[in-house]
Amino acid sequence: MSHLLPPNENARLAALNELALLDTPNEPVFDRITRLVTVLLGVPQSTITLIDSDRQWFKSQVGINISETPRDVAFCAYTVLEASPLVVKDALQDERFATNPFVTRPDGIRFYAGIPLKNSQGLVLGSLCAMDSKPRQLSAQEQAALQDLADIVTGEIHLRERLIKEQKNSIATQKALTELHQSLEQHIEQRTRELNLVIESAYDAYLSIDAQERVLDWNRAAESIFGWSRKEALMRPLT
Repeated sequence: MSHLLPPNENARLAALNELALLDTPNEPVFDRITRLVTVLLGVPQSTITLIDSDRQWFKSQVGINISETPRDVAFCAYTVLEASPLVVKDALQDERFATNPFVTRPDGIRFYAGIPLKNSQGLVLGSLCAMDSKPRQLSAQEQAALQDLADIVTGEIHLRERLIKEQKNSIATQKALTELHQSLEQHIEQRTRELNLVIESAYDAYLSIDAQERVLDWNRAAESIFGWSRKEALMRPLT
């Protein structure tokens, strides 16, 4: 089976990595879906599959005791490639899958149904899958039920995208505020240094007092005129 790549593969992988779902623990919101698939369709296996660059990884699985397989033997690679539901009634009779090692082994995959899982930009990140070791048909009602469940998974993906975007916006806003605050502080410090230089260089006496008329500042001209050094004058009553 060849390694199949859609034309938007780079954008698709970037979106998948940004979602940060790969190699994360099982979550009830996804596990409920795969359990429902097995009950509603009467199949022994179901997965929520994400297609990475060289593997398919199962975010949730029922009836499967592995967490990933190579991408080049993944049925879901075709679902991602075609970006549309894929139904294989009998894999042994389908030239795309007849020699697949997961088909040729005893009790291998015969029936497969996969619904694409798309992000908010329409990029296919993986699929919701149902599998059986026996050939079978998928009725219109069953496919509709599978699509409904896939829509729930897609909704969860879109929710996580929004949360990631909001977090990024929050971080960007905080960074901008921090940079603005630092810029204002630097500007104030610069203006303060300039003002102090002007005051110290002035020919007129400059003094600053607080509400209790205690001296807070006293320039060199004040020292010369009044005869008190700055150190002597600071915090003394003006009188």
